[in-house]
Amino acid sequence: MKQVYPAIVLYVIAGIVFFFSSVAGNEYLVFLSKPIIPSAMLFHYWSESKGKVNPWFVLVILVFFASGILNLFEDNQVLVYILIVNCIGYVVLLSHVIRNLIEIKIRFLDRVNLAYIFLMVLFLSCLMYVLLFLVFDTSYELYFYMIVYGVILCSLVILNSILYNIKHSKTDLFLMLTSFCYLMSDLFYVIYYYYFDFTFFRYLTIGGNIISYYFLVKFFLTANKNASPN
Repeated sequence: MKQVYPAIVLYVIAGIVFFFSSVAGNEYLVFLSKPIIPSAMLFHYWSESKGKVNPWFVLVILVFFASGILNLFEDNQVLVYILIVNCIGYVVLLSHVIRNLIEIKIRFLDRVNLAYIFLMVLFLSCLMYVLLFLVFDTSYELYFYMIVYGVILCSLVILNSILYNIKHSKTDLFLMLTSFCYLMSDLFYVIYYYYFDFTFFRYLTIGGNIISYYFLVKFFLTANKNASPN
């Protein structure tokens, strides 16, 4: 019989409550359930690591926790703080990817992998163009922050995908899934709030945010297992 993890059960319950309370517009349940999601996954990471946690990984969860709390207010005045806090988390994850790319000996990539990387770079470049030049314009007060934010997030997705194509490790797979969840969540957040008010986009934003915590902690745990002993 598979082991039941209480923290995962709490995460699933809180995620379901948060999703459907957001759909129903129940602000009380939204404010109650959303902080439980990262808290439960942080506890799961701590318990599965037996207290031997990576402080940088803990910082990532904490900054996304803070971002989630700020985002509950859905106020443009706090958007700049959300962007800054999220960028801190993305930079920590990006530094992990860059460090691994520097440490490994890059083998020759076949045509399929090269085509995949090229198409992804082209797609993300087009995506950034659509969001930054069609949804926003240079007169928007947070335009610079949006550009920096988009470059950091797209760099995380692209470089981590390259890393996974080189190593094909489970650790890099979980981080790649996490970064794609961030990309999906942020993309539909921008489209829903700043371009086209279609409720399904908001549901995709919420769902991507919830699922990202699971893949993020799976990445943390596999990275801990693969870490060299001191």
